[in-house]
Amino acid sequence: MEKVQTFNYIYPSKWWRILVIFLLVIGILFRVVNIEKKVYWGDEAAGSYRIAGYKSKEFQEFAMQGQVMSPEELQKYQRPNSKKNLRDAINALVGHPEHPPLYYLIARFWMQLLGDAVITPRSLSVLFSFLVFPCIYFLCLELFALPSVALMALALVAVSPFQILYAQEARQYSLWIATILLSSWALLRAMRINTKFTWIIYAITLALGLYTSLLSILVALAQGIYIFFLESFRFSQKLSAYLLASLAGMLLFLPWILVIIFAEEENTGWTKKPAPISALGKTWIFHLNSIFIDFNLTFRNKYLLLYLAVILFIGYAFYFLWERTPKRTWLFVWMLAAVTFLALAIPDVIMGGQRSTIFRYLLPSFVSIQIAVAYLLATKITFDFRQKWKSIFWKLLAVTIIFAGTLSCFQVIQAEAWWNKYREYYHYQIAKVVNQAERSLVICAWFDCMTLSHVVDSNVGLQDIRNLKKLDRVGNSFSELFVYKSKVSLEQLLKNKLNYEIEYTYYWQKELTPTDSASATLWQLKKKN
Repeated sequence: MEKVQTFNYIYPSKWWRILVIFLLVIGILFRVVNIEKKVYWGDEAAGSYRIAGYKSKEFQEFAMQGQVMSPEELQKYQRPNSKKNLRDAINALVGHPEHPPLYYLIARFWMQLLGDAVITPRSLSVLFSFLVFPCIYFLCLELFALPSVALMALALVAVSPFQILYAQEARQYSLWIATILLSSWALLRAMRINTKFTWIIYAITLALGLYTSLLSILVALAQGIYIFFLESFRFSQKLSAYLLASLAGMLLFLPWILVIIFAEEENTGWTKKPAPISALGKTWIFHLNSIFIDFNLTFRNKYLLLYLAVILFIGYAFYFLWERTPKRTWLFVWMLAAVTFLALAIPDVIMGGQRSTIFRYLLPSFVSIQIAVAYLLATKITFDFRQKWKSIFWKLLAVTIIFAGTLSCFQVIQAEAWWNKYREYYHYQIAKVVNQAERSLVICAWFDCMTLSHVVDSNVGLQDIRNLKKLDRVGNSFSELFVYKSKVSLEQLLKNKLNYEIEYTYYWQKELTPTDSASATLWQLKKKN
């Protein structure tokens, strides 16, 4: 027997609507303020040189010739220029088929239109993050037909710390969140209206998602499982329409499927690095808490009660959703949450790996959690309880969650680095040391040269010496000589430049998540007396 919603709902009050509008304004400000302040990390820089039309091999060959490079020279490879055209950019993207081209091609045109500063590709991500607002609003209306839930979802997303983090990153993830929500809305609408046009719209949104992230395959899988269960595995007219629309979406994505099939190398091997089961579990708990509150703190056992409280709250939200909504509603949210997580977590547990510990890979699950929580809170605060204390409790809880998210976002926009910057977490600390000297040379690997070029002063030189045979002239024209991270380069340099010794060793380390940490070592050399 189909469940129906039996609550006596109250339409959102004027003050609640005003509060949501206020939170939307705050959320927009969070997304645009200080977008140039965060460290430009490795994946952003790698995306930038592909946008410019350079392959990894080309950049590596240039940087490993052994010459001193200025930040400006290095950044030229990360900006569109007259030497590389659109075909070059497509060829560079083909070399990394794990990142479909939609975001990067749009970013190329965006940078050609508005300029090539760091802020430009990030501003595109900000714009895509604005699309999340209408997408989640209309998806919630399609799911629940309740403006109160849609408004609550808007409020939660507006001050969601992870939404801010990915809105301010020159990568595809804010666009991916929008396409997840858009294709979900299109599917539910097609199921309800069931016209040829609505199924065509779904096919297009499915293709857009696939051209944004390969992990959209898991979103499509979740949607497919949902349809099959909803139709009780009967080959109905709606199931036929869904299969045709899905096939059309996949055919639109066929060119990139062929690129993946004929790819020369695999670029995601690092995700298969094994991690202990305990570390996996702690990271999952850590990430679940980061959906609503994130102060860039490491996982600590002393916060275990807080972690468990958040998990129980999320679990109750899904239970409440199942108990109070019809199958077409709760099943969709459940599938969107479960399929992506299980598809990544099960291989990690059985075969080893850490795919399920990468926060950005789990965005479909986290967005569905926000929807479930939005339904719970909106239902509870708009329900006309006979016992007033229950109404007060749920309103206070909603305010607490929104306030915690707002405080987290304040922290995010003021910080130079966050846990999602990984290897480059300490680049600003490196730059503060290096920039103090009149003219510094930093010896480091080519990929560190690439990212450091965004934080060091223009008079700082960057050099990868690993292929140099003669090192006697290295650093001769500079007032200070530094070696960053590469112990091989340090030993190579000290062995060949006998008149140099280590003056200072700077070391930073922080656990970012239970499966990942950031560390940085900077050696400052001086001439022997």
